[in-house]
Amino acid sequence: MEPFSSSGEASIKFCNKQKKADISLFLSEYRSVVAQFIDILWDLEKIPMLPPKEITTQVDSWLSARMIQCAGKQASSINIYRDWETDRKSTR
Repeated sequence: MEPFSSSGEASIKFCNKQKKADISLFLSEYRSVVAQFIDILWDLEKIPMLPPKEITTQVDSWLSARMIQCAGKQASSINIYRDWETDRKSTR
């Protein structure tokens, strides 16, 4: 028995053109939101794991609040990794 994985895969091999265009539009907007969060979080002294409402409301997007929060968590993780790498390099 394989271990449980929280990520999944779905094939879009048999999607119609409109569905592929919708997915592409969604992914483009999601990337934009993550980039906005990275710009906002980059200058913060302490980066929260879950960005508070004061930060999430600064992001301009048509995505749902849940998706914006998800993008914020992802951007927060990216920035935390940046801090870890900076600390690691400075202690060498």
